[in-house]
Amino acid sequence: MALAQFRCGPGRTEAGVGETDAGLQRLDDAFTESERTEQRWYEAEMHRIRGEILLKRDPADTAAAEQSLQAAIAIAQSQKARSFELRAALSLAKLYRATNRDADAHSVLAPAVEGFPTTQQFPELTEAQTLLAALSESDALKSAAALRQQRLHLQTSLGNALIWAKGYQALETSAALCARPRIG
Repeated sequence: MALAQFRCGPGRTEAGVGETDAGLQRLDDAFTESERTEQRWYEAEMHRIRGEILLKRDPADTAAAEQSLQAAIAIAQSQKARSFELRAALSLAKLYRATNRDADAHSVLAPAVEGFPTTQQFPELTEAQTLLAALSESDALKSAAALRQQRLHLQTSLGNALIWAKGYQALETSAALCARPRIG
């Protein structure tokens, strides 16, 4: 069994009682152990825990926590560890929600929730679905969706205008139609 996983528990506990620096040190030790043993299966969760401890240490400085949570998501995705991905996405969505970034919260959480069967045995899934439902009703998300629709309409109109004015064979038309749309 990997020692890195077991080093995270005490680090989380220390951070929970206000000893965030000691908790981060334990996580650093866990990362070192993971590197030494080349056991990376718990790495995504370690990054998530680091992000949460960093937020606890300094709630006003979200950049480092956001970076750790994004790393956790990327690692979980590369390892196809869906439950770790969901946990990290939920943590990042909560961070975004707390900083009035509802559209970002929705965009990070929706793909992580997608495809999970409903179950009472995974409380993070229930929490994520509840947060996702609340985010779907937020004005910021509705505004972002309306803006995406406007951009899509403008890109479609541009393509149609170029077809009409220049024809299908024109370089401008091909470039406009072949370019990946920037709607987000």
